[in-house]
Amino acid sequence: MSHTASIQQRILISAALLFSLIGLVLFAMAQHLGQRAADEAFDRVLSAAALSIADTIEIQDGGQFAVDIPYAAFAILGTSKLNRIFYKIAAPDGSVVTGSPLLGLDLPPAVGPDMRLVDSTYRGAPVRIASVARYHAGMGGLEGGWVDIVVGETREAREELSRQLTFNAVFPAIAVATLAFLLIGLSVRQAFVPLRAVERAIRRRAPSDLGPITGAVPREAQALVSTLNEFMERLDSALTGLKRVTADAAHQLRTPLTALRALAQIAVEEAPAGPLRDRIERIHANAVGATVLANQLLSDATVLHRLETQASEPVDFVALVREAVDRLEARDDALAMRITSDLPDQRVLVECDPVAAREMVRNLIENALVHSQGPVEVSLVRHRSSVDLVIADRGPGIPPEMRTRVFERFVRGDEFGPGSGLGLAIVDAVIRASHGTISLKDRPGGGLVVTATLPRKPSPNRAALGLTLLLAPLVFGMGLQPHPTWAQSASRIEIMGPVEPSRMSAALDLLSRTGLSADYVQARPRQIASRIQTGAQPAPDLVILPAPDMAVWLANEGHGYPNYPQSDPGSAEVSHWRNEVFAIASEPAVFVFRSDAFTATEIPQSRLALARLLETNAERLSMRAGLVNIGIDELSYTLAAQDSLRSPLFWRVARAFGAAAARIYDTPDEMLVALREGKIDLAYNVPLSVARVYSEADPTIKIVIPADYALALPWVALIPATAKRPDLAGIAIDALLGPDGQRALVGQLSDATPTNLQRVELGPELLVYLDAMKRTRFLDTWFQLVTQ
Repeated sequence: MSHTASIQQRILISAALLFSLIGLVLFAMAQHLGQRAADEAFDRVLSAAALSIADTIEIQDGGQFAVDIPYAAFAILGTSKLNRIFYKIAAPDGSVVTGSPLLGLDLPPAVGPDMRLVDSTYRGAPVRIASVARYHAGMGGLEGGWVDIVVGETREAREELSRQLTFNAVFPAIAVATLAFLLIGLSVRQAFVPLRAVERAIRRRAPSDLGPITGAVPREAQALVSTLNEFMERLDSALTGLKRVTADAAHQLRTPLTALRALAQIAVEEAPAGPLRDRIERIHANAVGATVLANQLLSDATVLHRLETQASEPVDFVALVREAVDRLEARDDALAMRITSDLPDQRVLVECDPVAAREMVRNLIENALVHSQGPVEVSLVRHRSSVDLVIADRGPGIPPEMRTRVFERFVRGDEFGPGSGLGLAIVDAVIRASHGTISLKDRPGGGLVVTATLPRKPSPNRAALGLTLLLAPLVFGMGLQPHPTWAQSASRIEIMGPVEPSRMSAALDLLSRTGLSADYVQARPRQIASRIQTGAQPAPDLVILPAPDMAVWLANEGHGYPNYPQSDPGSAEVSHWRNEVFAIASEPAVFVFRSDAFTATEIPQSRLALARLLETNAERLSMRAGLVNIGIDELSYTLAAQDSLRSPLFWRVARAFGAAAARIYDTPDEMLVALREGKIDLAYNVPLSVARVYSEADPTIKIVIPADYALALPWVALIPATAKRPDLAGIAIDALLGPDGQRALVGQLSDATPTNLQRVELGPELLVYLDAMKRTRFLDTWFQLVTQ
């Protein structure tokens, strides 16, 4: 802390340091407790997920371990919308039953049923792992032992909760500390009000006012004020004595010197030529020099005294210079013949002491007259914020090496020339006190040019005009400056997706209107995932998938762009996961029928009605119902998996299709072509956008939105981590999420949103049915039912 700091500053700085130290301690404690609370909360959920998975482990008839990942386990873990989730089930011999073989490699094999919670890393990302083991006795040649269930999640949600808990704990403390600090500052400031009153009273005094300080002061400051009063009393006495001595010295020195000079002048005129006259002339010259020196000393004392005791005031510098010139000309007619002046008619205000400034001007002109025989030119040059007093002579000048020293006391440019060496010292003191500058330069043709620059005091009108001129460009610039708008030059990006290009036409047209030129490449979801996973080039800049589980899997494995490039993902509330996978639209799944194959009352409006229709008309509808092969078509597989979660009728409907010997097709388009050609009469779980294409082309093809619920899968957008232009891909997502993009996508998908729409939410729970073992079991069951 600086020794010159005020008492108030020291108190406030000490309080600030104390509060800062306490705040750091509280912050460290709150952060530690918040992190521990977040870990405890999430560890419970993570442990519950591991236990729920462990309860599904069984040994199949073939002697193989099997596990059925519960959907609810991942759904609970995915509520944060931030964490990536990984799992692994390892057999007693260490082989991986299902899941990621890279998870928990640093964990020792399980040797008991106790829950283990450890920190680890997975592909470079910090993860929290819950590990639990279940013992299974060997059978069918399978070795018995501990089956290890390992579930891990990244720490984003934990860190967010920890930050929130820390903020909730620290913010009230910061608010209280800030309020306390402000109150301390206010109290300290209020306590120093009497001292500030004393300070203002002293500052408002004239420099010559050395009277005692009066008024009420705090008890602690009374001794200081009394000491100041005593000091000012002594100083006043000393200054009064100094003034008396100065006045007496001026009277006592000037009178005898003037008499001596006059007598010497008379003696010179009356003495005959010879040595005596030479001595008298030297006496006269010394008397003249002593008179000049005495006058300069008295002038120097007067100027210094006024600069220290008198306040500056606005002075018309033109009138002051003219007065100084007139006095010199009136003193000697010969001088009047040598001085020429060029002064403006307008007033030029300068903040200075008028007496000291007049002495400064007189000394400059006299110095030029003494050291030159030719004319002396005096002029004033006005500038916007300053004025130059220029005095030019035709004397010998001053050597460059002496131009800084001549402003010292008793230093002369010519040691043998006339003068006392005090004139320029007086000038320099006045210039400095007036915040000006002075320069010495050689005059072309011989001589010296002295330029004294003093700052001008602007008049109120001039100050207002200057402020107006200064602010006008800013104000008018703010008014005329166009608001910055987003503009994007035409740029090309590659978009990849499994959707037919014709069904993406509206979205691509919208992107072209925003300045993006998009190349759309159609590929199956598995092909897209493989390309992104392997980093094959050229990598797509944006992926649009109607099956969200594949996009979530890519992001969960770290193949999504980690930070969304834009600041606002759309104007409306957007469904997303980890700010990497964005739902840009929802597409319902519908029933499609040929109207000429059924009566109006036969067309089913729900899943239960559909199952009854197939069960009661199995012979009539044999080979006349169509399904998409969910083992081939990823969208149909996702629809089937989500249907099985929501409807207890799912397996009954599948069995009913098997009873009717349903035809199985590879894609929805292939199935609807068969429907249009009359090979089948009904189709199940068809994306609405595909159904509309065929319904508009053939009036006999009718679309039914199920009355019980319409399952809707989100179309999702993902920026791959390997994208070359993630910024442009972010702009494309913004455009698709905006009002125009939503209108284009909704118009492409459906004319109206069903009221009974059940949307599939984005989250790691979608990974459950991508588990190889669960997928195999689900597909086996489905094929057994639909092909019976």
